[in-house]
Amino acid sequence: LMVEAFLNDSAPTQDLLKRLPITINLHQHQAREYYADIRLDKESPTQGGYQVGDIAYWAPGNSLVFFYDKGYTGSLIIMVKMINSLNDLSKMGGSFQARIERVED
Repeated sequence: LMVEAFLNDSAPTQDLLKRLPITINLHQHQAREYYADIRLDKESPTQGGYQVGDIAYWAPGNSLVFFYDKGYTGSLIIMVKMINSLNDLSKMGGSFQARIERVED
């Protein structure tokens, strides 16, 4: 499964980019998201709520979160908008390893 996304310029995004490529363990939570424990720079404003397809950093839990269904979470720093593979992501189930790498046009 390959997920493509557009990155923004937030502090956790820039921190993550410096570490790429990286392999993380993703865990399903509440049938709406996958999360990975990772400490990233939190020096960006947080917000409540997300849109399906957002990848965000949940500051209180030091978690990178991939949202594939509706719900609500507070204290998020939105980092990325996924542009494909949401249906495939929702079907992964359980936990799995993912490799994140930068691909430039």
